[in-house]
Amino acid sequence: MPSIIQGYEYDIFISYRQNDNRSGWVTEFVKHLNEELPATIKDPVSVYFDSNPHDGLLQTHDVDESLKDKLKCLIFIPIISQTYCDPKCFAWNNEFLAFRKIATKDQFGLKIKIANGNVASRILPVRIHDLDPTDKALLENELGPLRSIDFIFKSSGVNRPLRANEDHPNDNANRTFYRDQINKVANAIKEILAALQQPDNQQAERSLAKPTAPGQRPRSSTKKITYAAIGLMISFLLLYAVSQFLGREEQETKPIDKSIAVLPFADMSPNHDQEFFGDGVADEIINALVQLNDLKVIARTSSFQFKGKNEDLRTIGEKLNVATVLEGSVRKSKNQLRITAQLIKTSDGTHLWSKSYDRSPDDIFKVQDEIASAVVEALKVTLSGNLLPANVPTKNQEAYNLYLQGRYFYDKTGPGDMERSIDLFKRAIKMDSSFAIAWCYFAIATFRLLPSANNPDWELAKAANKKALELNPNLADCYGNLSIFARNEYDLTVALMEIKKALSIDPRNPRILRNASTLSSTLGRFEESVAYAKKATSIDPLQPLSFWALYRAYYSSGRIDEADSAYHKMVELSPDFKDPFWILGKFFLQMAKAGPEIALTNLKDERDERIKLAGTAIVSFALGRKRESDEALSEFIKKYQDKNSCEIAQIYSFRNEKDEALIWLNRAFKQKENGVLYLLAWPVYKNLRTDPRFTGLLKKMKFPSE
Repeated sequence: MPSIIQGYEYDIFISYRQNDNRSGWVTEFVKHLNEELPATIKDPVSVYFDSNPHDGLLQTHDVDESLKDKLKCLIFIPIISQTYCDPKCFAWNNEFLAFRKIATKDQFGLKIKIANGNVASRILPVRIHDLDPTDKALLENELGPLRSIDFIFKSSGVNRPLRANEDHPNDNANRTFYRDQINKVANAIKEILAALQQPDNQQAERSLAKPTAPGQRPRSSTKKITYAAIGLMISFLLLYAVSQFLGREEQETKPIDKSIAVLPFADMSPNHDQEFFGDGVADEIINALVQLNDLKVIARTSSFQFKGKNEDLRTIGEKLNVATVLEGSVRKSKNQLRITAQLIKTSDGTHLWSKSYDRSPDDIFKVQDEIASAVVEALKVTLSGNLLPANVPTKNQEAYNLYLQGRYFYDKTGPGDMERSIDLFKRAIKMDSSFAIAWCYFAIATFRLLPSANNPDWELAKAANKKALELNPNLADCYGNLSIFARNEYDLTVALMEIKKALSIDPRNPRILRNASTLSSTLGRFEESVAYAKKATSIDPLQPLSFWALYRAYYSSGRIDEADSAYHKMVELSPDFKDPFWILGKFFLQMAKAGPEIALTNLKDERDERIKLAGTAIVSFALGRKRESDEALSEFIKKYQDKNSCEIAQIYSFRNEKDEALIWLNRAFKQKENGVLYLLAWPVYKNLRTDPRFTGLLKKMKFPSE
C-alpha cells in the first residue's frame, strides 16, 4: 500500500535493533499499532516493518540503494533501546542517520509545524529502556532534546520494555498503561500526517527559513509585499494585545524564573543507609526556601516523586513547571559528612551554582542554611528582613535522625509504613521531649492512620498536637490539625478559625491548602474551595490528593467537565486512589457527566460491592426501575448500615424520599461519620436544604453564621 502522499514509499518506517525483538516485543508493538491506527486515522496508513531485519541484506549488497526507497517515508519510528544508539549498529547508521539526512533535504524537512502551532519532528522515538548518559547524549546530538513516547517498565533494579496485558501500572515506577502509550503513538502519527497533508503550511514555514539570494528578486509584486507587510504588522499588534490580555493566565502554565524544585539528595554513603538523611536535607532546604514570597517552591511530595529516577531535568522542569532544580548528594562515612549541591536551569541544563560541604554531622543545620542562602543569591530573589531564619528543630542528632526516618516512612504507602513512622516519631520525642515538629508529625500520622473521631488514639493525637504548639506556637501544620480535629468533632466555626491561623502562617503549604479547600466546600463556599485547590495543584502538581481536592471542589460547584478532568488527573497519578469520605463520588460524577445508561454500564466492572449496590439502587431508580432500586437498597442497608448511613441517606435523597433521608443523616451524625460533614457540599442533598430538620443538623455541627 503506497503512502498517503504521492512520491513517498511508506507513511511509517519502524527501525529497531535485532536484539530488541528476540522476545518478539517489536513485532507485538507493530501489531498493536496497526490495530490502533485504523481507529485513530480515517485514511489507511502504510507501515514498513521488516520482521527479518534488513531484508537479508549482506555486506556484498548496496545497503544505501537497497534502503533508499524504503526510507522515503513520512514518519520514522526508531525503537530506542540500551543498544540502539551505537555507531556500530546497522539500524543507527543505515536507517536512523540515513533517514535524518533524507528528511532534512526533502520537500517537508525534518521539523514540521502541526495544527496547534507547535513544531514536531518526523522522527518519533519510541523508548523501551532508560538510557545511559552517553547514549542519550549521542541521540540528542542528532535530535535535540529527547521527546519520546516511553514503553519502559521500571522497578527496583529493573529496566525493561513494558509488556501488553502483563504489567500492572501499580508495579511500574513510571505508572504507564501499555494501551495508553500505543494510543499516544497513534495520535502523534495522526498529528504529523495531518500537518504533512497541508503542504502550503509546511512550504511557508520552510520559505521563512530560506533567505533570498543576493541580487535575486522575489516573484511577487511590490504591492503584494506591502500588503503582506501590513498584514504581518496587524498580526503582530493583535498578538501583542492578546499576550497582554492573557498575561496572567500564561503565568500559570509557563515556568516562572524564580521557581525551584528541590529533589531528594542522593545517598552516596558506602553502606547506602542514609537515604532518609538525604530526604531530610532536601526537606529542610524546602522549608527554608518556602518562606520567601518571591520564590515559587514545589512541595516535597511532588519533587520527591523523582527519587531514584534517571529523569531528564528538562522533563522534570516541564512536569513541575519550574525554571530551576536543586539536586545534590550526601555521603556519610564514620563521623565525616559531605554534602554536594548544584542549582541547574531546566531549560538548557546550565549550572547556575554548585558547591561541596565537608562537615561533621553536628553542623547539618548550618549547612542547610548555607545551601538555601546560596540558592537565594543565585536566583536573585528579593528579600525583606533577615535572609533566612535559622532552623534548628533539635540539638539532639539521634532524635533528628529518628524524625527523618519517620518522615521517610510517612511518605511511603506500603503496608505498615504509617505505623512504623508513628513509632519513629515516638522514639524521637522520647530522645528529646522538646522536639516540637516531631510532636506535630506524631499527631498528623496518628490522625492519618485512622481519620475519624472514633479513632481510639484520637485524644492522644490531640494531646500531641497541643504539646507541639506549646513548644512552638508558629507551627502552621498544628493549626491545620486543630482545624481537622474541630471539623471531625462537628464544630465548623472553630475549624474555620483554625484554618485561617494556619494559612496566615504558611499560605503555601499544600496540605493546609487542601484542608482549606475541603472546609470551604463543606461550608458551601465553592469558588473559594476551587481557588485553594488550584493553588495546591500548582505547588504540589504530582500529588493525587491535590487533584482529589480540586475534583471535589469543581463537582460541588456544579462544574462537571472540570471535575471530570481533575478526577482523571488524580487517577492518572494514582490508579487505585479511593476517596475515603465520599464512597459514591466517582459514581455520581459518572451520572452527571454521562447519564444513567453509561453509569449502569460502568457498574458492571465495579469491584467495590458497596458502590455496586448503592449505584444500582440509584441508577435503577433514574431509569424507572423502582423494584430493582428497592432490592439493591435493601441489600445495602442489610450489609452496611453500621458504617455507611450517609450513603443510605444519599440514595433516599436521590429518590426524593426526604423523611427516610433525614432519619439516616441523623443516624450518621450520631455515629460520627465523616460523610455527614458534606451536607452543603454534595448536590444530592439539595432537595433537603429547606427542611427544618436539615437546618437543625447544620446548627448541631456549628456551621458559622457568616
